[in-house]
Amino acid sequence: MLITCATYNEKGGWKEKDERDLLNLLDTLNDKGVRFALSNVLESKGNSNDILKEWIKDKGYNVHRLDSKYGNANYQRKDKTDSTTMEVLITNY
Repeated sequence: MLITCATYNEKGGWKEKDERDLLNLLDTLNDKGVRFALSNVLESKGNSNDILKEWIKDKGYNVHRLDSKYGNANYQRKDKTDSTTMEVLITNY
């Protein structure tokens, strides 16, 4: 399940298949010695990005937690009391 919304997926433009395709592409780049960094969200508003969590667990890439507060970041969010978001930067270097 995709747990966040951005302009590229707000109208169904980015699906789980697209997410898996991206992760597979990063694996292919890694196999070729290409360095990458991926910014993404592991948890948000009580939801978990299980696709990403499994990929990280299986591949053993480096996970750097980005400590940020998002309480005021999304003016469209109706419930601003739950700003629990775990954003990460995933690298293969």
